[in-house]
Amino acid sequence: MLKPGDDLVEDINPCVAAEAVLQSMLFQPSALNASMSIIGEKSANFPTQTEWDDEFLRLDGPELFREPLGSVSATACMDWVKTSWAPRWEKSGSGLTTPVKIVETANGVQLVFRPPKSNFVSFKEEKEAEKAREKGDMDEKNSKFRQVTDKEGGVEVVVEDKPFPRVRALRCNMGEETVIKETSEKIILSSLRKDVSAWIAARK
Repeated sequence: MLKPGDDLVEDINPCVAAEAVLQSMLFQPSALNASMSIIGEKSANFPTQTEWDDEFLRLDGPELFREPLGSVSATACMDWVKTSWAPRWEKSGSGLTTPVKIVETANGVQLVFRPPKSNFVSFKEEKEAEKAREKGDMDEKNSKFRQVTDKEGGVEVVVEDKPFPRVRALRCNMGEETVIKETSEKIILSSLRKDVSAWIAARK
């Protein structure tokens, strides 16, 4: 199993570890300038190239969530995501600290963050922003001090039927200076996990 960051600390087959390095250097563009951790039982079968490609797919975005649908139709799930689950996030009372705009894609939706624009910044706010930048602490709370751009981040929900029916969520609309909207992101992902599980259970 591969995961962005350094959260995984379990054992791994040395041959698999060596192959992971080779994959990162030669075959997986998403691994460029990315940090990752990987684990695998020593008795596990050696991954195929298709399995490697699917694991490294987690770095694209990066991926934040994936859930298999089992025997439930991916087409039905995509319709539910687009027509029922996603639209509520644009409504007032969604609970998000940063508003979103819903953009439909071929296989899901993007919840694109759209922070309110304000041309007025008080002297106090300007000083707070300067301190935040100096400390490297320009998080979602302090993002109001930044000039709003077209690349404010977002969460993309993708429904796939290959390699098997599943739902994935990944970051989207990212730029070099994009501030990760951690609070809103956590709210969206928490809801997605719960709602997808409930939707699947209701159809078994």
